[in-house]
Amino acid sequence: MAYWAPINDIGVKRMKLAVVILAAGRGERMGSPLPKVLHGIFDKPMLQCVIDSAEKLRPLRIIAVVGKHLK
Repeated sequence: MAYWAPINDIGVKRMKLAVVILAAGRGERMGSPLPKVLHGIFDKPMLQCVIDSAEKLRPLRIIAVVGKHLK
């Protein structure tokens, strides 16, 4: 079921959005003890790059599903 809410005066509507990021990988195949999502891309942890991209969508909520090793 989609929920719609007006976002401007001319009646353009936008779907409410939640983003779920699956970030439970341990990174063993990367040959590192560091969890996969903490490896760097563009001088940031991989997970932060994904969160930054998701924020551009202006979701109501961003949920990251992580493994027990990241608690």
